[in-house]
Amino acid sequence: MERIVTCEGLTKEYGAFPALSGLTLSLYGGRVVAVTGDSGSGKTTFLKLLAGLVKPSRGSVLVCCDSINVYSREVTAYLPDRDFLSGSLTPEKAAELYSRYFDDFDKAAALRLLSECNIDIAKRLGRMSRGMRAAVQLVMILCRQARLYLLDEPFAALDGDMARILAARARELADGGACVVETAHKTSELTLPPDDVLLLRSGSALDYGAAGEVSEDC
Repeated sequence: MERIVTCEGLTKEYGAFPALSGLTLSLYGGRVVAVTGDSGSGKTTFLKLLAGLVKPSRGSVLVCCDSINVYSREVTAYLPDRDFLSGSLTPEKAAELYSRYFDDFDKAAALRLLSECNIDIAKRLGRMSRGMRAAVQLVMILCRQARLYLLDEPFAALDGDMARILAARARELADGGACVVETAHKTSELTLPPDDVLLLRSGSALDYGAAGEVSEDC
């Protein structure tokens, strides 16, 4: 398996508050990794560090054997836990925008997934339900040909059918060699079953290993 992420003593502090402390691990291609833990455990901070949106206070992180730089950002697709597309856009316009901005964006796949989710591509996002907006944004991320997908609670707002369709797409990407990282409070909340689980508590890793071998009751 290709090593996609390498963390050595990865630490992020906000003032005196340690959001993430001394994380050392590797994430591999062909795997879905669930990062679980309570609110404030460091899940979102971990994803932002991998995406290069915040800098470590100490330690290091490599993506595809390189430090966070323009190349690593090109091979990373990040879904935040909030709306990031303008409400004035339609899904069709969003797909056109992504195809211009990202060379690895598969517009045909995006339009196909939107159709499978029964989403009106001519309707403005600002007039859609929270779940439909979340689905459109997840489609944009999952239709890039990245090496690392960072998904912050990707299915929380989606209904059952849309969640299953897009979870299947994420699984296909992992099976194709990408590393797909998703966050949740517990693995029982996940629509996309993980191969591995990283359990965080108060910014520290309590356990990391194959799904089924990590206990969330500790």
